[in-house]
Amino acid sequence: LALTDAQKRSLDTMNDMYVTQRAAMFDDNTVKKAERKDDIQALRMERMKKFQQLLSPRQLAKWIELRKGQQKKVFKKK
Repeated sequence: LALTDAQKRSLDTMNDMYVTQRAAMFDDNTVKKAERKDDIQALRMERMKKFQQLLSPRQLAKWIELRKGQQKKVFKKK
């Protein structure tokens, strides 16, 4: 994707926050498993949205193409 240094730093920060928040969700024993699953999915979607906003239009288009290729490989294996 040819990320800039600033994009890489932002992505690192974003990933660190995601890992911390996700770990906190798993450590919280007061939340039911189904709720936790929904919360983690929402966190994952939020992370994806922020990642996409971080990219330029050209990078986003390239990333989408890469994802399509990955999905084709996954579905071929099944």
